[in-house]
Amino acid sequence: EWLAQKRNEHIQEALELDQETELIEKKKGELQKEVELLEKEKMKLQKVRMDLKEEERILEEEGCWIDKKRNDHMQQAILLDKERNFLFVSRKELILTVTDN
Repeated sequence: EWLAQKRNEHIQEALELDQETELIEKKKGELQKEVELLEKEKMKLQKVRMDLKEEERILEEEGCWIDKKRNDHMQQAILLDKERNFLFVSRKELILTVTDN
């Protein structure tokens, strides 16, 4: 009878271990699915990061273009100021010449 009891205990332990193994396998499957989802999310985030870097590069190029245009306009404004000053001085000289004669 003692042997039968020990045998039953071992059978019970084996059944419990089988149940634990099943739970572990189930949990392992769930974790693998989570890992797959996280990997997909990681890939999406990497794509977003690359897109953002591309947008940043484009904005930087546009910023350089805007800076160049602003500098061009400032140069034009300086030239126009010089031309205006020259015309103003020339006009003054012309007036002085006309009034002297």
